[in-house]
Amino acid sequence: MTYQVISNSYYRSIFQESKFRNSCNSIQEIANKHNASPYQAALARLFAKSENIIPIPGASCTVSILSSLQAVRLNLSEWDVSRIDALE
Repeated sequence: MTYQVISNSYYRSIFQESKFRNSCNSIQEIANKHNASPYQAALARLFAKSENIIPIPGASCTVSILSSLQAVRLNLSEWDVSRIDALE
């Protein structure tokens, strides 16, 4: 009988991948609720956290700028913000 040794790093990578997928799904759900993209939801979370935080997103084209501007208009609930915060 032979046994295959599987390293701890293998299990760690599976756990991290699963956690990443769950995070993506959570942000996608929040974004869908607000008819926004995950990017916009994540950016709106930064705006909602504090008046002292001013994210400066990169913009390679006009569409990127318009997308970022739409994030300013999202009104995330406290629950949405805390749910995204819990993903960190």
